[in-house]
Amino acid sequence: MTILDAVLHALSRDLLVLVGAGLVAALVAALLSPLGPLFWWSGWMHRPASMIAAPPDAPRPPADPTHYLVYLSGIGVVDAADLGDLELGYLRQLAARLPGCVIIHDVFIYAVDNVGLSAEHWLGGFWRWVRHSQVARSRIAVLGNLINLRNLLQMLVSADQRYGPLYSWGTAGVIARTLVAHGYRSGSGAPVTLIGYSGGAQIALGAARYLGPALGAPLQLITIGGVMSADPGLDTVEAVHQLCGAHDPMPRYGARCFPGRWPIVCGSPWNRACAAGKITTVAVGPGHHRGLGGYFDPAARTDGPSLRDRSVDATRRLVVAMIDRHWAVVLPEVR
Repeated sequence: MTILDAVLHALSRDLLVLVGAGLVAALVAALLSPLGPLFWWSGWMHRPASMIAAPPDAPRPPADPTHYLVYLSGIGVVDAADLGDLELGYLRQLAARLPGCVIIHDVFIYAVDNVGLSAEHWLGGFWRWVRHSQVARSRIAVLGNLINLRNLLQMLVSADQRYGPLYSWGTAGVIARTLVAHGYRSGSGAPVTLIGYSGGAQIALGAARYLGPALGAPLQLITIGGVMSADPGLDTVEAVHQLCGAHDPMPRYGARCFPGRWPIVCGSPWNRACAAGKITTVAVGPGHHRGLGGYFDPAARTDGPSLRDRSVDATRRLVVAMIDRHWAVVLPEVR
């Protein structure tokens, strides 16, 4: 056997080990994905007594904000602090364009108890290792797809008619308590905007079913390359605005994969929302779903503003419209 043959044999053996480990992990994740909400609901995991209770030492904003906005990321994150530079840049630019608006992004919606994967009691070390391998671009970086798979399964649990209500009730509580912790006054009627990127759109929509009544406030959902089912949360939200890039196929996958969104299912929440004019689509240029050339890329330019500028402008316009509808005020610094 030549040296080249030995190297190829070693590489193929390692590849088979990785593929086998990935398949086993995928099977385990698929089997366990519905159990988290059930364990949480049964009391095996910590479940707060109140959906909207905040810690007694929760900080208050220095001044009454004009609006609250909650950003919910896609399936590639391991915890609430795992946002990439492109997403953080989008949020910083949006904050600069919306003075007085409180923008919240410290919510991990792929767990009903808001505990990130890296902080899990049993598997936290494994997820930290997988994430480190992915960031370091090591030869096992492909295992980073296990994070996407695990969170994708949680998103599908949210869309499931059997387990979805429990999952959505839990994530609604996480979002509500985070809002209160950032100074939101429950019962004030102050409107809230949820922004769901990719799979975060489905979980935001599911949570809206319980979040709106708990806060006693109107909600709107802005999705960025969002994937959604015909969730009953559509009956609760005031509007759903879909920001879509011309080269992003993900929003179309949701339309095809969830039967409740098919036109023949006339009585589904999705088709009722469409008939009521609740759902709009906003084109933001020739963007891809993620990374360079995606919605948050400040360098991707075509004819005119960058893709990030287009996404920020569209988001800002929709938020200001909601502020104007519910507060009946004009904010010169925002306009």
